[in-house]
Amino acid sequence: PFDRQRLDSAGYDEMRRIILEEEPPKPSTRLTTIQSGGLTTVAEGQSTSSRIPKEKGHRESIPSDLDWIVMKAMEKDRTRRYESSAEMKSDVTRFLSEEPIEARPPSRSYRLRKFARRNRAALLTGSLVIAALVAGLVASLYQASIAIAERNEKEFALQDAIAARKEVEGFAERLKTANVMVGNARKHEESQEYAAADLAYSEAVSLVPNYYLVWVQRGALRGRLNLWDE
Repeated sequence: PFDRQRLDSAGYDEMRRIILEEEPPKPSTRLTTIQSGGLTTVAEGQSTSSRIPKEKGHRESIPSDLDWIVMKAMEKDRTRRYESSAEMKSDVTRFLSEEPIEARPPSRSYRLRKFARRNRAALLTGSLVIAALVAGLVASLYQASIAIAERNEKEFALQDAIAARKEVEGFAERLKTANVMVGNARKHEESQEYAAADLAYSEAVSLVPNYYLVWVQRGALRGRLNLWDE
């Protein structure tokens, strides 16, 4: 099935490699190659099957089922070849009867396994390169994740600092307002407006609950007014 000139020009080892490793072209491909060189594969006076249609320039075209029958007969893997000539004959009979044939294109996984066996060295090298690239990518992603975590930690710390500053500023503002209220409450006390003074103290307490001075001032006022329960 291989090109005769190529085999004639190849040494023994190369010829052996071609036969053992290279997949032969399908008959339809081989016929097209021969026809393009100005030759013919059909002897004069020899009849052809009516199932083989004419294509461009009256060239004979080979149906794909016949392609696969021939390819199955030449399969390098003996487990995929016809077990006997009778089995091949049955497949040809099915083809002529327009029935489904047993010969089928090899599966993708089968072609991949054959390709891997033919290219072990290249695949090993490629696998090592890919493994190195993956390892480098993993290392880069790990370092990037650390950098991102550090950046996020700094951002969170900055946000916490900003929030703390705002809280301190807010407390200082509330404390300032509370002191103003305490001053107003004392004025009310001097004017003997005790209800207004107690109200001002209470507003200051609600504004700054942890400001002890406000509690003391209000407590002193209520003590002077004998409001011991309050």
